Amino acid sequence: MMVAAVLLTMLQGKARPKALPTIELYQGFAIVRDGLLVDRAPLAPATPAPRLSVSYRRDETFAVWDERGLTVRIGKRIFSTRLDEIAVSQRAQTADAIRDTVEKLRTGDRQKGASALSGSCRLGTMAYFLVRWVDKQGEPWLEALVSVDLAKDNLHPKLVGRFQGFSTAAQPIDQLLVPLEGKLTVFTRDTKEWGRATYDVATDSFGFDPLGAKLQSLSPAGFFVEKAEYGLNIAGKIDRVTLDRQTYVESRNPLRFLDDLTPPIISEPGIIHNGGTGAVAAVPKDIGITRVSDFVVLFSPAIKPTSAYLYRAENWKLFDKTGR
Repeated sequence: MMVAAVLLTMLQGKARPKALPTIELYQGFAIVRDGLLVDRAPLAPATPAPRLSVSYRRDETFAVWDERGLTVRIGKRIFSTRLDEIAVSQRAQTADAIRDTVEKLRTGDRQKGASALSGSCRLGTMAYFLVRWVDKQGEPWLEALVSVDLAKDNLHPKLVGRFQGFSTAAQPIDQLLVPLEGKLTVFTRDTKEWGRATYDVATDSFGFDPLGAKLQSLSPAGFFVEKAEYGLNIAGKIDRVTLDRQTYVESRNPLRFLDDLTPPIISEPGIIHNGGTGAVAAVPKDIGITRVSDFVVLFSPAIKPTSAYLYRAENWKLFDKTGR
């Protein structure tokens, strides 16, 4: 009787092995079960709705960018403009560039009016707009900083000048212009280099800090992909204030970040990287990737997937797979 009681106590005290997390694909979602916890994420993240306008106000004065272009309203007086005059302004372009613009305006490849906003912000009573001109092929050919003084009785925006290079803005209304330590800041690129472009409000001067060769992408969190002068693609992170760089991956293959979260997940054809730990795993080339809670789910093929793999990103330990 005593022996049986001891055995029962030992069996009750012995912990059951914890069930491993599992992955399932269902109606466009990756579903992860980890014990009693269930979490899910869409395989195709929803596209955010585009911004339709941006506006700044002081008392009865408004400065608004929307489908009309830039509109200034003071009380009942209103003035809307697409800033046509800047397209051929000697303050915005060189003489050679203006001649090229005039010819392309004649052929219809360019339009005088600005069509997009790369970013905007307010400092004190000043509203600043980084306005973009785009050609028939969808490529930017001019970007200029203009201002509206909300404290003055003036309906007409003022051309401030140009940053070196072009921003990476792609949306009709983007938000890439930010105030940083008293300066308007935007990261820009041209044919030779990319870097941090600034406008010092106090001294009315533009500056540029070069950071690399050919920028391919830059996220709000500072994750970037560039092509170095020596030919390799580099995935890393830039501190927007100190400009300290951290390199995660160098490869001859194209690189991309999964998202703006940490740990940074970088993929290239057939390989996936954890930028934080340096862990690497070989994966199918035709894959999609999504995060689900603390896990990373790889699904294949990327369109209409039939199989999925559940990993912990810190060491790419495979917990579960499903499908064929």
